Amino acid sequence: MDNNLLERYSRNLNFLSNFDKKGNKKYDYIDKIINSCVLVLGLGGVGSPLIYDLAALGVGKIIAVDFDFVDISNLNRQILYKEKHVGKKKVYSAKETINEFNSNIEFIAIDKKIDSSLDVLDILEQFKPDCVICVADKPPIKIYKWVNEACFMKSIPFLYGGNSETTAYYHTVIPNISSCFLCYEKKLEENKNKDGYNKYLSILNNSYSTENNCTAASSSTLAAFMAFDIVRLITGAEVPLSLNKRILIDYKTNIIDEEYVEKQDNCDLCSNNNYDRR
Repeated sequence: MDNNLLERYSRNLNFLSNFDKKGNKKYDYIDKIINSCVLVLGLGGVGSPLIYDLAALGVGKIIAVDFDFVDISNLNRQILYKEKHVGKKKVYSAKETINEFNSNIEFIAIDKKIDSSLDVLDILEQFKPDCVICVADKPPIKIYKWVNEACFMKSIPFLYGGNSETTAYYHTVIPNISSCFLCYEKKLEENKNKDGYNKYLSILNNSYSTENNCTAASSSTLAAFMAFDIVRLITGAEVPLSLNKRILIDYKTNIIDEEYVEKQDNCDLCSNNNYDRR
């Protein structure tokens, strides 16, 4: 690492030493971060501060995917953008902001709407990221299922997360090791009479509005929590805290909870040893 990077990331190094009692591995950890490639799907409320977090950490290559334009109503929480970006594409506005913030990073902007698992798979095959972060919210739930399937096919770990009313959630998935999003879906299905499953079906069928009700504070809080597990995932220093569980953050009560998501024997991915991994 050259002296400029060493100075820029010196506080990151200090923080990373907390993952190793002797403090000898922090340089290995920062090297892994600098040489990593992370794919981010969605540059909205959570994706916006999360991109900043990745850039500040020093992630060497960030691939960002979104299809939307910056709207004036985005500026209450989507801190990547400025008033001059209103009416412009989010991915290119984000690229401009991050290039100004950290010129060491290779930022690849992809203006694309994800419509299937094959769309995700095409990006994975082209760029071969070390991990994927899905913080896109359209189409609700379906995009998690698409990312889950594509990442499973390529054995690439991923995180997904978002805000639901006054609660945030996120979950880390490592294919063939941990539970996956379909395991969570199966778990919900086993509780068909529960309100959670009924709401889930309503969102999946587009009969329940998921209109955004977030602030910069709530979006940034979730992004920060996810960033810590991204560090754990990239460096291998610790097991991500959200592996095999969904971390739940309640903004009204400040209560942080967790919901265990075990591997399901009837999961279409985890239990299918003949699944086609192209």
